[in-house]
Amino acid sequence: MNRKKSPPYQQTSFPVEVYDGITEVSSLLLSLHETKGIPWKTGYEHVIRVSGKLGEMPQEKKVADTLLKELGFFPQSIKFSDRELDEIFEDLDSELGPDAVVIIRLSDWFVGTVYVPVMPTRDSGEVKFRFRFPEDYTSHPGDTVWISWADGLDHSPSPRRKVNRQKTVRQTNATDNEALFVYNENPTDNLIGDCAVRAVAGLFDVSWEEAVRKLAQAMDYRCTTVNRTDNIDALMKKEGFDEFAGIKRNGRYLTGREFCALIHDMFPAGTGIFAYVGSSHVVSIRVLDGEYKIVDTWDSTNRKIVRYWAKYPKKPQRRVEPPAPAPQVKTARTENGARIRHSIYGVGKIIKKAGSTVTIRFDNGAEKVFTAKWVEENCSPAE
Repeated sequence: MNRKKSPPYQQTSFPVEVYDGITEVSSLLLSLHETKGIPWKTGYEHVIRVSGKLGEMPQEKKVADTLLKELGFFPQSIKFSDRELDEIFEDLDSELGPDAVVIIRLSDWFVGTVYVPVMPTRDSGEVKFRFRFPEDYTSHPGDTVWISWADGLDHSPSPRRKVNRQKTVRQTNATDNEALFVYNENPTDNLIGDCAVRAVAGLFDVSWEEAVRKLAQAMDYRCTTVNRTDNIDALMKKEGFDEFAGIKRNGRYLTGREFCALIHDMFPAGTGIFAYVGSSHVVSIRVLDGEYKIVDTWDSTNRKIVRYWAKYPKKPQRRVEPPAPAPQVKTARTENGARIRHSIYGVGKIIKKAGSTVTIRFDNGAEKVFTAKWVEENCSPAE
């Protein structure tokens, strides 16, 4: 019995020292570097931008699919997909020329989901495609094949048929209470496993996309799993937060509800808190309507807070000379009916003011809730 010859494999390494090894994102960045020459950080920023636009975590397939299309890659039909790599390579060798580069998504129980770059080489005058990766995954099946041509046009030998899929919209049934403020920082209101991103966005009053970027920057773009615990902890240390063990009473950790009721006597007003609620969930805790509250999309206040990070507000420094008068800057008004300009969402109108928060309906249809103080400091009046 003649055994098929495996496609040529060339071992390569990541262009940077990756902290979390081979992941969906790190393998995608390596593939973009090999096929398109895109530097690691530039590729990571592309991923963050698309992630923020879609409201999906960087490791999701939808983010990779959108980015690959933007960069001129075209998905192929099942003629290339769901087959062993040696069979896929035979088709690539016979149907593609030296002006094409390929990225193959592998997906099975052993490797999970990874992206591998495939480059054309000359072998005895013939074009052969070579698989470049830190490990030899040629024994694993390909899930999706993406091809890009030098002229940027689609010359797909087997184009994929477009399928329109309806998005399933999930809704939360949670309601505000004395320890909970229900709010979703996700830009498309997705209810997904993005608690770390939402907590960072809420803690630092930044957009969801900027929260992903802060997490990516925490370990200098070397950790591609942005919601990894040690990556989150690196961000907290970088931002000057102190770590504390969860508070215990009668031998058990306080729940989020009990914690919020107690910390008024522990922290000065304005303290930022990032808390681990149970073993796999994180939240930001902020002062809203004069009370410390967990900000979340669901009611996690009955879960135990096992550890947390806190940063005290800075004390004003004494100056030898009085400061120069600050330039007069128009700040946004926050009463009902006022129109403001947001750097991301554009122009909107305040339709509701409740305590320290305002609800803004933007002209593009989005409706968001912010603290009034944040609006006054970060938005301008729309005149």
